[in-house]
Amino acid sequence: MSAQNLKDRLAASFESAADRHRIPSEARHRFRPHCLKHDLETLILAVPDELRRRLGTRDKFGGAWRCPVEDQNDHRPPKRVVEDLFKKYRKQRRKYIEIQDAPAILKAEHLESIRNACLQCFGPFVADLVRAIESGGGGR
Repeated sequence: MSAQNLKDRLAASFESAADRHRIPSEARHRFRPHCLKHDLETLILAVPDELRRRLGTRDKFGGAWRCPVEDQNDHRPPKRVVEDLFKKYRKQRRKYIEIQDAPAILKAEHLESIRNACLQCFGPFVADLVRAIESGGGGR
């Protein structure tokens, strides 16, 4: 199922629930579903310089994954690509550990760089968050 299909299903489910609970149409515009196409590792592939630094290599990773990164195929999702890179470049050390490696790679990069590399799903998600914060639409 594509990210768009999933968003459409979420929106339809929301509308159905909103109808059942009689939520006014004015309030419904605040529902903005977002779905990433893949796991968090998509964002890691969007920052190859930080990934290289974590792996301790200068390799350019030519052709190791699809660009844009959100177009990586389901038969070899970004998580498998990242795991394979860790196996290749960190042979004697350790495998990819997402709860350690993902934060270390991503915190070293600016959000804007990641957003610009992931314009299909992650970029719009961040843009909606920024709009909600700036408009005071955080809803408490």
